[in-house]
Amino acid sequence: MGLRGSSTTELGFQNVKVPAENVLGKKGEGLRLALTVLDTGRLSLGACCVGAAKMMLAGAVGHAKERQQFDTYLKDFELIQEKLADMAATIFAMESVTYLTAGLADRGVADFAIESAITKTFCSEGLWKVVNHAVQVNGGTGSSPSIRTSDSCATVAST
Repeated sequence: MGLRGSSTTELGFQNVKVPAENVLGKKGEGLRLALTVLDTGRLSLGACCVGAAKMMLAGAVGHAKERQQFDTYLKDFELIQEKLADMAATIFAMESVTYLTAGLADRGVADFAIESAITKTFCSEGLWKVVNHAVQVNGGTGSSPSIRTSDSCATVAST
């Protein structure tokens, strides 16, 4: 479980003396400083989810424009239109919350922990929804290894 690109390991120190010039921040505020790093990581994860969701939508739209069933393009079926519209609306909301949180970070707001946690959760759940719709729009090929939706399902499931 977790992020594939994150090399998370345990690190412990015993009886280590840190010279005063090497101390980051004020003495006793190390945990707060370390937790602040999580805020930007959560924000970055939200942004990555937005990018992946846009890729899924583009692929689903392309497939719906090309694939015909019963002499009708998939894009002309109401259920497919509903899925594509829901994907687009979800992506809009994901992108909006990500931009809002990035704006807080850019302005130097000291504490945006709640907003970054919301961004991470909302965007990762939104990506799962978008990937699920993309798999359905792609039909039988949606779970094929040659189609990116199957890769994205595995990636989303592991985050």
